[in-house]
Formats: sequence, C-alpha cells, structure tokens
Amino acid sequence: MTTYVLVPGMWVGGWAWRDVTDRLRAAGHDVYPVTLTGLGERTHLGGVGTGLDTHITDVVNVILHEDLRDVVLVGHSYAGTVLPGVADRVPDRIATQVYVDSAPTADGESHFGIHPAEAIEGMAGHVREHGNGWRLPAPDFAEMAAHPGGEGLTGEQCRLIQPRTSDHPFATVTEPLALTGSDTSAHRRIVIACNEFRGLAEAGIGRYQQAAAALEVHHLATGHWPMFTAPQELTDLLDSAAKA
Repeated sequence: MTTYVLVPGMWVGGWAWRDVTDRLRAAGHDVYPVTLTGLGERTHLGGVGTGLDTHITDVVNVILHEDLRDVVLVGHSYAGTVLPGVADRVPDRIATQVYVDSAPTADGESHFGIHPAEAIEGMAGHVREHGNGWRLPAPDFAEMAAHPGGEGLTGEQCRLIQPRTSDHPFATVTEPLALTGSDTSAHRRIVIACNEFRGLAEAGIGRYQQAAAALEVHHLATGHWPMFTAPQELTDLLDSAAKA
C-alpha cells in the first residue's frame, strides 16, 4: 500500500481528483485529496490574507495531523509551486514528488513569475475589477476546451466542472516561494508531462525546460486536466511511480 497526497491546481478543490482517488483506493492505496483554503468546500475560508504560505500549510497539516509517512506527494499545475514548500517543511515525511503537467518552482520565484510583468498587471486589474481585489475569477471551461490546454474535455464534463469551480486567491500565485533549505535530495521527483508542460518546455520557459532536462519525465497525451480527461492513464502512472 502506498500513501498519496493529491494537491489540486487553480480554481478547483480536492473533488477534482475523485476519479483518480477512487481508482487508487480500489487498488488498495491510502489517498488524501486536499482542498486548499479558499477553494472547493473551503471557499468560505479564503480572504485577502490567503497566500502561498497558507496553501503550503494546508498540505503540511494534512500530512502531520494524519501522521502520514513515505508520502507520494502529487501536485497538478499551480501545485508545482506548493509541493516544494511542503517538501521543504516536512522532508522526512515525503518519498516522492510528482508534478502533473507542472514543474517545481524555485526558491524566490512565484507561480506567475514565468509571465511578463504586463501580463501579471493585466490579471491584477481583472482581480480588482471582478474579484473583490483578491480573487482571480475562474475561466470558462467550455471555452478552455476549444484550446490545446483543454484537449479531451467534453461538453458534459465542462457543464459538471464549471459550477464547482472557485475564484482563486490571487496572492497565492504572486507570492514568492520561500524555502528554508531543508535537504530534499533523497526525494524522487517525477513529471507527468501533458500538452502544456511539453509546450512550455519546448518554448524554453525556465522551470519547465529545466524539469524536462533534469527530472524523470513520463508523457501523457492529453490536455492540461488529465484527472478529468485521462483518469485511468494518470492513475496507472501514479501507481507505477510508487512501485518503481
């Protein structure tokens, strides 16, 4: 039996992992899907002060209070910025870090640090106008499905996903990651590369290009939301990651 902690990306809660969670549990694994503060069923707990450190603490507290060890820590998309912070705080509890269509963010960088300053300011304006000054409104999943990142999403899936999305606390993606320097060298680090990771790595985007060159990479031919579009294939890769 393997212990998995599953961390979602932007705009969704732990519910997004359901199809993967059910499959992993059916295979006999212990699985903890996390909902980060301000999202999913914890939407009401978010506020102006909800930042990256809040989300790191959310995951750390699940690991500590459930007394989890030898954890396979899995993060999708934005969670590539959360995972290094969690591993830094509880390095002795983590066995493997898995980045699903994501890459590890470096110390001192923010999740949105890969974007030009003018793009971030544009999003900040959107937050001020439509997100009460602290939330980034969720995208339209039906529109997303028409682009490469949404490859594989069906109309029915979009109709089910959209009402369960939450506007995302904006400070979490602009706050720089602050690591203490804990030794995480013993952790196995794996990337499950979907379309977005491959595109960003090929475009020479720093953290993605570096991860493609330095980490163990497994390819999954689907869009940016494999927990919805390819749950069995994603489950198989996670199961293999634990056994290797």
